Amino acid sequence: MPPARAMGAFDSQYNGYSDVLAKVSEMLPLKPYRSRAIVTKPPTGEFKSRLKPDRLEEIILISRALLVERGFDAFTLDEVALRARCSKTTLYRRWSNKSNLIVDVIGREIPATEPNTGSLRGDLEELLSRLTRVMDDDVGAIFLAVALAMQKDKELKQAWHRQGLLPGKQGMERIVERAIARGEIKARPNLKLLHSILPGTIFWAWFVEKSSDRKAFRHHLLHNVLLPFMHTHDSE
Repeated sequence: MPPARAMGAFDSQYNGYSDVLAKVSEMLPLKPYRSRAIVTKPPTGEFKSRLKPDRLEEIILISRALLVERGFDAFTLDEVALRARCSKTTLYRRWSNKSNLIVDVIGREIPATEPNTGSLRGDLEELLSRLTRVMDDDVGAIFLAVALAMQKDKELKQAWHRQGLLPGKQGMERIVERAIARGEIKARPNLKLLHSILPGTIFWAWFVEKSSDRKAFRHHLLHNVLLPFMHTHDSE
C-alpha cells in the first residue's frame, strides 16, 4: 500500500479530477476499503431518500439560510453537510448536485395552489399578492441570484425547467382555464409571453426601482397590464 503522504500529495495535486482518482484507486493494490480522500464522486444510480420529514425540513431551512448568506456561487453541499451535521452521501441520496437542492429550496417558497376566488379579477389580484409577498422575503433575492446564475450554469437551468418553477406559471394556466369556462374571456391569451413579462416586471420594480408604494404597483399591474392582456388572443 502506498504511503499516506504520497497519496495525500497525489490527491492535492489532482484535486477535482475525481474520475482520474477513482481510476487510479482501482489500479493500485489496495484493500477493499476506499479512502474518502480519493473517492469524491457522488453516488450514482437511483436512491430513495432516507430523510424523515422533520430532518428534510431542517436541511431545507439550513440550505435556505446558507443561500441567503453566501449566494449561489459560494453555496456548497460541503457547507450544508457541515451545518446540518450529516454526510454528503446523505445529501446526494436526495439531491445529485447543489442545483437540485437549490431548486428544491425555491420550490418550497412558491405557493402550492393557485387562488380560486370565483372571478378572473379576484384570482389575478390574489396571485399578484402572493407573488409579491414572496419577493418581499429573502427568497426574492434568491430568485434574482438564481436567475442570473442560470445564464452560465447548465445544471441549474435544467433543474429549474424540469421542476417548472416559474412563479405562478401553473396557477396562471388554471386561472385562465376557469375564466374561459365562466365566459369571462373568449379565448386563451398568449401565456408564454405573459410568463416572460410578469416575473421580469416584478423583479424590476422590487430590485431596481425599489418601488415604495407596492400596493399601488400591484393595482396598476393588475388593471393596466394583466386584465387587458387576458382579452388578447394572440397565438403562442
